[in-house]
Amino acid sequence: MPKIIENIKENLILEGRKILIEKSYKELNIRDTSKNCGIGIGTFYNYFKNKEMFVHEIFMDDWRKVIGLTESLRASKEPLKEKIRKIYICLDGFVDKYLSIFYEISMLKGYSPERDNDIKDLYPMVEEILNIEKANGTIKSPLSPQSLSYFIVSNLVYLSKTKYISFDELYSHMNI
Repeated sequence: MPKIIENIKENLILEGRKILIEKSYKELNIRDTSKNCGIGIGTFYNYFKNKEMFVHEIFMDDWRKVIGLTESLRASKEPLKEKIRKIYICLDGFVDKYLSIFYEISMLKGYSPERDNDIKDLYPMVEEILNIEKANGTIKSPLSPQSLSYFIVSNLVYLSKTKYISFDELYSHMNI
């Protein structure tokens, strides 16, 4: 009778994330990851087409946390600055965790513009928050919510990468 292993995909993602963060993309080995999860390599390929798709799913698993937080902020009654601060903190954690891995993959595989597509789902969510705030009269910026969303998210990502100023300094310069 074959053994039944529950949560195989989740276990692979957890093990893969651990290896990526503790070691590197280059050291992430499908055979070792599968072995550590108690499955055969063929079973791994039932869940992921290749290493790149596996790593993408690891990233997306954490990215969904950023998106989930942003979605939850739409209905929040807290001030806009605090909503944006929470998005920044979550985004900053994601960038801190994976930035070196993004760079490593770019060095090994080259830059690919389609890798930027995943962040695009954040812009309309922030735009929705801004539309609500604009309807409430709390936004003084002349920019449209769409333009302001791109401006905010782009600056939050850049701040996460560089830490060139504090969040509070950035927010005051945004003049929202």
